[in-house]
Amino acid sequence: MARLTSTFFLLMIASLGIASPLNPAVEIIARAAAPQDDTPTTTITATTTDLPTTTDVPTTTDLPTTTSISTTTTTSSAAIATKTIDGCNVQGTADTALAARYFGSGPYADILKCQSTCRGVTACISYSWTPLTSNCTLYNSWMDDFNTGDTTGYVVLSDDSGTFFSDKYPSDGSDFCYKAI
Repeated sequence: MARLTSTFFLLMIASLGIASPLNPAVEIIARAAAPQDDTPTTTITATTTDLPTTTDVPTTTDLPTTTSISTTTTTSSAAIATKTIDGCNVQGTADTALAARYFGSGPYADILKCQSTCRGVTACISYSWTPLTSNCTLYNSWMDDFNTGDTTGYVVLSDDSGTFFSDKYPSDGSDFCYKAI
């Protein structure tokens, strides 16, 4: 029985050695890249309607009249819950130490996209959001140190700056300050 077991192991090792990708006698078959489809998956169809710009109204005088068309545009967005804890939604401006740790910014649709971007970038430690300009700024530093109470060199608090700073990992240990509800 011991002889069969050792023979089995010997044959297994030999077969693995032969089929190994490190064996120069084995031909490596390269995989072809998957085809890419450049056609859009959605179709946008526009419908136009010709509306009259003037209306003839029978009157005793020849005064031209016009018809005005008013349109109302409404936009809706998901309600966003904001945590009221240390490290979240602090209004102010970046002080010199935090501004020196700036590493990127750009326009985003909302604070959830800004937060998601910071969560997806390893080097991002905190971020700021300015709703008026839809600007998201990423920083490679904590925006605060509420563990020690030190806020110097991070964010200068201001009630009217319009920029809101948050840490990637706020004081509750989670990885978010904002959530769609």
